[in-house]
Amino acid sequence: MNWLGVLAAHAQTTIASSSSNCMVNGQSVPCSQVFGPIAWVAGLGLGIVVFVIVVAILALILWIWMLVHAIRHPIHDKALWIIIILLFGIIGAIVYYFAVKRHCEDMPPSTPAGISSTAATH
Repeated sequence: MNWLGVLAAHAQTTIASSSSNCMVNGQSVPCSQVFGPIAWVAGLGLGIVVFVIVVAILALILWIWMLVHAIRHPIHDKALWIIIILLFGIIGAIVYYFAVKRHCEDMPPSTPAGISSTAATH
């Protein structure tokens, strides 16, 4: 049984256990007859919501990662790339990744002025 079936079965059990009979068009019928055929829709909806939340969290992580990379590394047009990432969100972060980050993997992060490189690592 897949996870969607488990969610549908759980939704059906929860609905059926809360009230053994449901009112449909003024008649009392077992809730399993009412919600059984459509319980998979609840599982599908929940699955889509979870998928969208996971994708949004991953997009936020990528956006923050690219913004931190643009701030910390010595890249050409640093201010412009930071503005692009901030204004265009995930699209700007994806463009930055393919245009800049992949090409500067071997560059060390820059240190603020006045701090030696040995002090920055300790």
